[in-house]
Amino acid sequence: HTLWIMTNYRPHVDGDDSGFWRRLREIPFVHTPPTKIGGLGELIVRDEGPGVLAKMILAARKYLHEGMLIPDTVMEAIEANKADQDTVTQFIEDECQTDSKDLYVTNIAIQDAYFKWCKANKVTALTGRKLGTELEARGYPRSRTNESRGHKGISLPLGSSRYTS
Repeated sequence: HTLWIMTNYRPHVDGDDSGFWRRLREIPFVHTPPTKIGGLGELIVRDEGPGVLAKMILAARKYLHEGMLIPDTVMEAIEANKADQDTVTQFIEDECQTDSKDLYVTNIAIQDAYFKWCKANKVTALTGRKLGTELEARGYPRSRTNESRGHKGISLPLGSSRYTS
């Protein structure tokens, strides 16, 4: 079964649900016809019917042979939507320092800054555990010292954020 949703707004996705993004196919409708032509369907069938039918048959054969190919414009729309909703990457870009593998941040510090950033930006925050998983997936491995647990390769610059204390 396939669910089609026609909407003026993109669906909101909490977190990076790979199952959702794997299934989503956003079809951007960017062309607006200049004027409405009355009876256009009938005109096309009358004047171009055999050509339209031939093209449909070729497309059906191609589909049966190659499967459903996803156009680049659809994939670009999906990636843009995914980037718009990726709060972890946006938070890292806005608030974190990532220019050295020697950097370190505690889980408590980064979670506190992330939750405050999400609240200030009116976005839904991931749980602390999910944030840690997402940081690790982006190349900031979990690390442990004698005093704390955290992530390597990332830090919160002192005094540079209005969301950190």
